[in-house]
Amino acid sequence: MTTLRLALGLVLALPVITSCAISGAGPVEAPPAGISAASWRPAAGSDEGGLWMEADRMEAELRTSALLIRDSPLTAHVTAVTCRVAGPRCDQVRVYVVRTARANAAMAPNGALLLYTGLLLRTENEAQLAYVLSHEVAHYLRRHGIQQWRDLWYRARMGRILDAGGLGSVAWLGAPAVSRAQEREADEVALDLMSRAGYEARDAETFLEAWLAEESAAGPDRAAGFTAAHPPTAERLAVARAAVAEARRAGAPKGAAPTDSHRRAMAPFLGGFLRDELRRREFGASLLLADRLLASGADAAVVQSFRGEIYRLRGEPDDDARAVAALTLALATGQAPAEAHRSLGLVHMRRGEASLARAAFTRYLEERPDAEDRRMIESYLARPEREMP
Repeated sequence: MTTLRLALGLVLALPVITSCAISGAGPVEAPPAGISAASWRPAAGSDEGGLWMEADRMEAELRTSALLIRDSPLTAHVTAVTCRVAGPRCDQVRVYVVRTARANAAMAPNGALLLYTGLLLRTENEAQLAYVLSHEVAHYLRRHGIQQWRDLWYRARMGRILDAGGLGSVAWLGAPAVSRAQEREADEVALDLMSRAGYEARDAETFLEAWLAEESAAGPDRAAGFTAAHPPTAERLAVARAAVAEARRAGAPKGAAPTDSHRRAMAPFLGGFLRDELRRREFGASLLLADRLLASGADAAVVQSFRGEIYRLRGEPDDDARAVAALTLALATGQAPAEAHRSLGLVHMRRGEASLARAAFTRYLEERPDAEDRRMIESYLARPEREMP
């Protein structure tokens, strides 16, 4: 059936940029500033017009997805930051916040911007969010989607022509599936958009530093995500650092002081997004994320509960003790989610601390009488203490 997966399949394919558009492929149309996407469309018979029609169809399906976060202060916040960096083309961009742990974002050629919550979770403040969104808006402003489509079409056509002469396989050698030239351009434009909107490149630098640290923690087998089609993170970081240095030399004024608006918008969703993050089972990267969240002032009860669950699931030497310490800190706030008691009970049970496990499980069921795993927890409580592992 046609679901969000299909919709994302098209939209995500579009901004994965190939090499620059082939000379002579035809002009790339761009909406004039100040005219909304509803008021302007590429010519119906053009290749870009056809691409927009397909993107529109998939966008309509996306609007009905159960994974879409709707009508919340969070979506309003993300939309407001998008408008700030898009400037006079604000009305041409439509933002969709999609709940998935994958750390990515995408821009369709018709102005549909998808922000995955796995990437949103990694923005510590509004300025870092502005960097992520500016990069996607840059793809739209430079019309990278249609350039990619035209390039792929050209390559496919040339492949068929050469294949007729027995050279098809040779024609594709050295023709990469994706090119990073336009991703580099999008980064450069993003830094300019940030600056024009009153944000500092230093926040882009901080974001990329953190991402590079997560990559290192996750190791070489990290699943493709935010960096899949981009230049190496170290290269992107060098570009951001150069922009910071140039701004300092030029005596550029500092951006607006950070506010709590980003943290407030994220707060109601933080626990759910962290539960999604746990399913990735990239524990080293998740621990770095937890440290960043704590340093940025995120809810300590929620984040310490998350840290405790990471240690419980990872199960390396001394992780049980680390889990108990983190969960105890979370519970000491008096605001920890009920699941912190369950996690603590599971750790105590694994350590053979039956009475402590019973107390934690009992408290969990008191706070969450409708828990989906109630029968399993009750089965633990029904065991004689000597039979608890």
